[in-house]
Amino acid sequence: MDFVYVGDDAVAGRARVRKYQWRIVDYLQKDAKKQGVLKGNEFGSFWNNMALVMENPHKVYVAKNTRNNVIGYFVLEESIGRTYGKFSGDVYVELFEVLPRFRGKGNGTKMVKWLAETAKERGFGSLSLDVANNSEKFWKSLGFVDVANGRLRLTF
Repeated sequence: MDFVYVGDDAVAGRARVRKYQWRIVDYLQKDAKKQGVLKGNEFGSFWNNMALVMENPHKVYVAKNTRNNVIGYFVLEESIGRTYGKFSGDVYVELFEVLPRFRGKGNGTKMVKWLAETAKERGFGSLSLDVANNSEKFWKSLGFVDVANGRLRLTF
């Protein structure tokens, strides 16, 4: 599995950044249509995920396979990208998703491990997130613990 830091223009270039963002938006649109939210050719989604992905490219990370298929993505509250230097403290995961056809195959675990290792290398001390979509068991299996009101944290 390969990861692309979407917002790092020095590495990815503008065209590459947009390509991955639009792949995610395409998935979100198809999902919204499948859920019955979109009718016909409407452009728009009830998923606030689309806004997070498009408005915060410097915080978007995409996991892809050797065929260049997007496997999943996550959006962080603060970038941990190469051009932003080292930080200390917590990395908050605003959004984390493995696309449906790639779920249940260990891809989410690989994505979290990559994120934790990369954050640690760049000087951060922990990851935290608010549990969504009954995913608490998944996160706890990776070592995350309850901090407060549905928020989980993994300390390095």
